[in-house]
Formats: sequence, structure tokens, C-alpha cells
Amino acid sequence: MENNMKKNRQKVITQKTKIVAKTKINFCDTPVLVNAIQTKSQHILSKKYLKDFSQKIHRGFLALADYVSPIPTVDEDQPQLPTKIISISTLQIIVIFLCVILIVMPFVSTFNEFITRIVMRIEAYKFIQNIIVPYEVKIVSGLLNAIGIESQSSLTRINMMKGNTPIDIFISWNCIGWQSFILFMLSAFVGLKGPFTVASKIEVITVGIMGTLLINIFRISFIAIIAYYFGELSAVIFHDYVSTIMVIIWLITYWTFAHQFLLHHLDFVKIKAMNHL
Repeated sequence: MENNMKKNRQKVITQKTKIVAKTKINFCDTPVLVNAIQTKSQHILSKKYLKDFSQKIHRGFLALADYVSPIPTVDEDQPQLPTKIISISTLQIIVIFLCVILIVMPFVSTFNEFITRIVMRIEAYKFIQNIIVPYEVKIVSGLLNAIGIESQSSLTRINMMKGNTPIDIFISWNCIGWQSFILFMLSAFVGLKGPFTVASKIEVITVGIMGTLLINIFRISFIAIIAYYFGELSAVIFHDYVSTIMVIIWLITYWTFAHQFLLHHLDFVKIKAMNHL
């Protein structure tokens, strides 16, 4: 009996293995199935399918955002509350501007002292004193004569006469404002960041250097005028404090002007060129 039962079990197992072997499919030999898989994969990777899928995700995010923070509906029957428009007055702009100046001023003064020590150690001040200072002294003396203040210039001095009282102003290498050029170039690393055209960047640097030179000439001229009309103490106060404020105001004003009128965005230039075609 036991032998018969074992034989029957072996027959059943062999029959099952035959059935499985017959029903086993070789996927590589079935072109219909392969074509179906390729068609499905092409459909998934098609642009239309990806576009529909991205639109579904976008609609889902919009629905989620509307659920989290729904847009309030406006009921025309109910009275609407008056809308308050917040505007910044000119006085507030001036106060904000002065606060920025007071924040930046200690940094500028410290930077000027630091860079002055470096220039003195490498003895670069000799070039400024011997080459640049005489030219600026002549320009300032010419401006003073143009506004009616009689003056004469030497290599480093401006001599003025107020009646019978001589006024002598010594201009050293550290007074012509070379630090403002370094501050301008450092600010250019930040101000010129962005997709702007190379031509507009060169224009901004050129105009900025010329403007910084004019600001320094006017600053020295103002110091001489104050010394002529108000005395030495007023001129020293203007030289030590107001001059730094002038440089800060110039840099803020210039970079605001440059971003509004001088710098040209690359995309704007491309659109403008395409319109001319």
C-alpha cells in the first residue's frame, strides 16, 4: 500500500511539472508582448503624457493650496471695508537714508584708516603725493578763481587772500579721496552682479570713476570755500565728518541711478534685437 501511494504521488508531481513546463512562456520569443511593452514605454515617455502628468500635479498643488488657504469670495451685497494704502513720505525716505548713512559711516572710516596704513607701509603714497596731488591742486585752484576767490597753487598748497589775511591750505596725499575709488571698485563687485551686458558694465565703471573724481574735486573745493568764509575749525569738521558722508551719499545715489538707467539686462537686449528683425 505504501509503495502504491508513493507511486501515485510521483505521478501527480510529474504531471504538474509537465503542465508548468508547457504553460511557461519565453518572453523573448513572443513579439506581440514585446511590442506591447515598447508601445507602453513610448507612451509613458512621450511629451504629451509627461505634459498631462505635470498638469495633473499642478492642479493638485493648486487644489491643496486652495484647501489650505482658500481665496475669500467677495459678496457684493455686504459693504466693503475701506482699503488703506500705505505710502512712504519724503521725510520717511530721508530718515531711512540717514539711518543707512549712520550705519555705514563707521565702516567707511575704519576702512579708510586700514587702507591708509597699508599704503604707507608699501610707500605707495609717494606716487599719490608727487603725481596726483599737484594736478588736483591746480584744478581746485582754478575752480576757486572761477567763483571769485583769488587763489594760487603750488605742488601741495592752495594760497588764498581774504582782504589782507592769507589763508593757506595744505593738501596731502591722504586728503584727495583715493579711498573713495577703492570703495567704488569694491561696491562694483556687488553692483555689477547679474545678467547685464558687458558694454553697460564698462559704461557704469567709466562713469563711476569720473563721477568719483568730480566728487573728490568738489569736496576739496568745498573745504577751501568753508575755510575762506567760516574759518579753519569749520573746514576741519567738514573734512573729518561731512566728507565721508558725501562719499556714502555718492555711492548710494550712483548705484541707484546705474541700475535704473545705465545697466542693460541681457534678456531685454535679446528681445529688443528680435523686434528689430
